[in-house]
Amino acid sequence: MLVLSGASAAGFAAATNAQTLTPRNEPFQLLYAPHFGMFRHHAESLEDQLQFAAEHGFRAWEDNDMGSRDEATQRRLAAKMEKLGMQMGVFVAHCDFSKPTFASGRKDHQDLVLADIDRACTIAGRVNAKCCSGGGAVAPTQHKKMDASNTCRRGDIIIS
Repeated sequence: MLVLSGASAAGFAAATNAQTLTPRNEPFQLLYAPHFGMFRHHAESLEDQLQFAAEHGFRAWEDNDMGSRDEATQRRLAAKMEKLGMQMGVFVAHCDFSKPTFASGRKDHQDLVLADIDRACTIAGRVNAKCCSGGGAVAPTQHKKMDASNTCRRGDIIIS
């Protein structure tokens, strides 16, 4: 039985966490899409994380924060993904858990969601994304079916 304590345990943990990973010969057949931060111990910059992922078989990428990144960064990341043959997966178009923007039925909330969706369409074109997501809070003062109805109305307005 191996028992380590103190500095020995810390050194052993550091050595096992820093092991070298061998790149894959073949990419994954499915579009698994990791996100920034998952490989931060192997590659620091965002571009280096994309490179690391591609070298290890990933052909897609997810970035929930893409919408909050500046345009230059979005373009830089899109160019790197294109160079690596990676597809941009989902990013967040609209998310507000502080108020029920999808569920309330209020015009000001509807306008906010639509503005974010319009902005997301521009970002999607910039980063070659085909899908985005949205989320938010429920309206606790109204019935769940009304929440669902208002959310469906938002979807109908967005699609049309």
